[in-house]
Amino acid sequence: MAALIANAVCRYYVIFDLERQISNLKSIYGRNYPEIVALKDEITSIKNAKGDLQDLTAIGFGSVKIIEPAANPIKPFRPKKKLIILLSAIFGLLMGICIVLLTEGLSSTFKNPWEFEIMSKIKVISSVPTAGGVELEQQIIKDVKSSDPVALAFRKIAEQIYLVLREKRLKTIAFADINNPRAAALNAYNIGYMAANLLNLKVLVVGADLRHAPLAKIIGINQGKGLCDFLSGKCELEKCLVKVCDNLSVIPEGKAEHGSLTLIAGENFSKAITEFQNRFEMVLINTSCLAEHTDSIYVAKMADIAVISLGEG
Repeated sequence: MAALIANAVCRYYVIFDLERQISNLKSIYGRNYPEIVALKDEITSIKNAKGDLQDLTAIGFGSVKIIEPAANPIKPFRPKKKLIILLSAIFGLLMGICIVLLTEGLSSTFKNPWEFEIMSKIKVISSVPTAGGVELEQQIIKDVKSSDPVALAFRKIAEQIYLVLREKRLKTIAFADINNPRAAALNAYNIGYMAANLLNLKVLVVGADLRHAPLAKIIGINQGKGLCDFLSGKCELEKCLVKVCDNLSVIPEGKAEHGSLTLIAGENFSKAITEFQNRFEMVLINTSCLAEHTDSIYVAKMADIAVISLGEG
């Protein structure tokens, strides 16, 4: 099709040039000049040889220069499929790399625990692998010698905490999570279970998140007497203790009739911690999440060490 169009343009350019010569000769020699007649005959022969064509003067022949008449290709043109596929694969790979780098650069989350340590200047004890699709109640450790990654992580954390407590002669640890109160309760219980059974320490886990009572829910303790009753003076410590195993005891949250912050920030809680320390070798206190309440701040001030957990994402 392109060759036909190019040949047509070429032919009309020749005819146009001949007609321009005729016009110049007419102005000098008149209509009957022999060369004019010869040029008209030549134009007629060109038209008859090429067939009847419409006038294409709108193309602008004065601006066209014919270098070489177009010709039909010897072989039909076919796209190079292999080359196209190869270039597409390379382009797709480069685009994928750019997207990954851009996503990583714009992401504000921590890629590993050590990034958090560098950013916050807070020492990271360890990281616990996530158990996708598993409820918190099913992550309770029941075998201290298990090779499960979660159990191994909590064993490592319990050993590190014990070394710090022994070196500095401390006993009380406050546990808090940024957003998830149940995670803090699970951490406190699992570490206490490891310390009691693996390190043979006399451990007490205290549920001080009086708003959500996650410790009683996760472990499945019947909400009878608890910390609220002890702090309010309604019962003795012995009636609040729930013995889980030989070296591990738990004080559930109980039912708060007054504001939980009033009980936690009161003098009775400070006295209770002193009593806990006199009777147990390690006291682990679960508190409310930092993002919602200030209870954990008061508990952390009374404890020897504060441990903060942060979920991925």
